[in-house]
Amino acid sequence: MLKSRGEYLGVRGIQARVIPVAFLVVMGALPGCEQADAPAEGVTHSIAGGTRETGEQAVVFVRSISGTLCTATLITPRVVLTAKHCVQDSGDAGPEPASYLTVGIGDDMRSYMEAHKVSALRTTPGAYVAANGDITGEMIGVDIAVLLLEDQVTTVTPMVIRRTDPTPLVGAATINIGYGYTETGEAGRKYRADSMITSVNETLIYIGSQTCQGDSGGPLIDAATREVVGVVSFGSVGCGVGFGAMNRIDTHLDLIDEVIALSHEVCVEGAEELCDGYDNDCDGEIDETCLILGDPCTEGDTCSQGACRPTASGHFCTDSCNPTTPAEGCPNGMYCAFTEAGACEGVCSPAADANGNYDDHAYPLGHPCERNTQCLSLVCLAGSDGASHCAAPCTADQGQCLGGQTCETEGATCGFCQDANVDPNQPTGLSGLGEDCSEDPDCSSNLCVQDGQTRYCSVACSDGQGEPCGGGFYCKSDLCVRGSQQAVGGPCSSNDDCTGDLRCAGETDRWCTTGCSNASPCQEGFTCESIQGTLLCTPEKSILGALCQAQDDCQSSLCVQDMCASPCQGNSQCPGGFECVQAGPQDSTVCRRPRPRGISGSCSLGEGSGHSGGAGNLPWVLLSCLFAARLRRRTRPC
Repeated sequence: MLKSRGEYLGVRGIQARVIPVAFLVVMGALPGCEQADAPAEGVTHSIAGGTRETGEQAVVFVRSISGTLCTATLITPRVVLTAKHCVQDSGDAGPEPASYLTVGIGDDMRSYMEAHKVSALRTTPGAYVAANGDITGEMIGVDIAVLLLEDQVTTVTPMVIRRTDPTPLVGAATINIGYGYTETGEAGRKYRADSMITSVNETLIYIGSQTCQGDSGGPLIDAATREVVGVVSFGSVGCGVGFGAMNRIDTHLDLIDEVIALSHEVCVEGAEELCDGYDNDCDGEIDETCLILGDPCTEGDTCSQGACRPTASGHFCTDSCNPTTPAEGCPNGMYCAFTEAGACEGVCSPAADANGNYDDHAYPLGHPCERNTQCLSLVCLAGSDGASHCAAPCTADQGQCLGGQTCETEGATCGFCQDANVDPNQPTGLSGLGEDCSEDPDCSSNLCVQDGQTRYCSVACSDGQGEPCGGGFYCKSDLCVRGSQQAVGGPCSSNDDCTGDLRCAGETDRWCTTGCSNASPCQEGFTCESIQGTLLCTPEKSILGALCQAQDDCQSSLCVQDMCASPCQGNSQCPGGFECVQAGPQDSTVCRRPRPRGISGSCSLGEGSGHSGGAGNLPWVLLSCLFAARLRRRTRPC
């Protein structure tokens, strides 16, 4: 359960790059991390070893139009508490505009119950620097942001914050809840885990290893009183190991109370009711004379939220949104549609036709269609032949398309996934980062890399010089590779494919793992077994890419064409060496190992001599890449 932010995690944007958009992070060990005063830097994390949470609706998610996903807490009907690094980029003097943010209520960010716009936000003052994508000292203990919603949340009871010193709670039982990554690589669904406060200092509260990428900004809850005592900021080592660090709330009450004061309504008997989200005339109703989002309107009508704008279904009270994530950022009954094909601008549009009828949103990618709402992707695109088919929106160089597709942007940033041009006479430089290629000249970067049985365009990077790869990629052996680093049980070909100090073990099917013993047992779903004389956490079920006969054979509970698979919406959501393809029931899209393809020259992430990264003489099964890999200790924002 942790924050997914592309700059740090690959989900700025739980892809979250869900996600979606996430949540792609590298985590490393810190010396002395058990001590309350030891960590000077932090690692971004999710809720590790947790269980699905379908209640606790006051725990919400914050999504930015730029792609960030974080966890947050509703503490009054209009005030939301989260982390500063969720709403402010490294190096920026202040937070991003409030209009970029949406707060979602529900236990799954893909099918949430409500969405609320943010009208104002406050953070602790000053810029900060994320060195190598890690939170550094200037953010430690001041990683707090408070959001003011445009309207009140009337369907959820807010959580109470603890206003006194949390030091007496050392040893007390606590609860973490968030939307971050789980051990299976899933993110965007709400999970919870039991925890315990191990220590408290002047600015931070420390717990065990319950948080992971996408959980940033989420609450640390006192199990006895149900009060929120801390806000998730950073962690160390990796999901399920190390420690988690929370910002104390009691040291930031002035900032929190400032926003709570802004939320108080001031009304005057008999005053004119304005369309501002307040009860101006003291009649107990808010904006009763105004139209709200989703209402049909005519030019000149006043909307209490957004503005009266044209959509494909006529004029409606609507607001701007991110068209590359059409199912997110709009209220129920609406979706985000491109204002024009290829433009990076979207507007919330009604999902029903003029008669109030809704489509099933059931057509898979490539299916003939007549309108957006017939498609699972919410995009019906006319092709060069005049026929319309369901297509996926995309952003250039994000690896969001399926295997065999490219993101066609026509010179813009946003576009649509289309089958790659297989004409041998096509111009060079048409394939972007993460898109399929045969040789170097096929890529705009002039760098075509072999990753397992996949070949795609890459760019050079340096693991010691920040996180240049962006969302959906990570730096491995000086090349940007698709996917995210894996937690325990995730497929791998080398140590660099695993988070933190985890290592890649196994023979035919390799997975990220860690050592174990009677005193240090494995998490649920894994057993402690001797592999080549070393006790390692071993999956009880087949990992992604392994052979299977039934759904229950797989960790992912998804067996497609005799291979364990996982759902995906684009190549960057799949681990290294996998690709996102149409397969299985109703042509759903899943991560699979590709069928063998012809291989020619160019860069190759091939087998070779690995690095131990301080693992001593443990017989890890290692794989190296084109260049010498360098394992570095890291800290990452949650």
